[in-house]
Amino acid sequence: MMAGLPGTGKSTLAGVIGEKLAWPVLDKDLLNAILLEKSHIPQAQAGPLAYELVLGLTRELVVQQGHSIILDTAGRQVFIAKRVSSIAQEARAKLKLVYCQAPQAVRRARLATRVSGPSQLTTDHTTVEQEQAWYAHLPAGHLILNTDQPFEATITQLLLFIHAE
Repeated sequence: MMAGLPGTGKSTLAGVIGEKLAWPVLDKDLLNAILLEKSHIPQAQAGPLAYELVLGLTRELVVQQGHSIILDTAGRQVFIAKRVSSIAQEARAKLKLVYCQAPQAVRRARLATRVSGPSQLTTDHTTVEQEQAWYAHLPAGHLILNTDQPFEATITQLLLFIHAE
């Protein structure tokens, strides 16, 4: 599971790691965008529904089909980590949670240059204190990945974490 604020590189890293490991990437933002575009429901309804859909797909792929997957989500709500942990336990799988961080100036610069979907933020004013509070619930043993380092070093660190017992 990839977690972190917008602009920390979660989706970019998920895509690269998914390709290297041949694992599917489940992107909550993609489902949210489809719901917003096709159903015309408000974001207040589309967001929670997108989480239910992506977590349902996660359970189906991991528990029922036995696949390893990458879940790309901000992960700041407590229920997400709890559900993903429960899914991993049910599948007798090992959950690898990666919390991506980058300095605010880096995140803002990335957000200013990315092409955002309808549910993705283009600005971020999250304070360090807010971020710490939002991610305090993450379980022990997760990787805190500073994405403001050379990209290849980030990928290497992430792969080492995934493959570690």
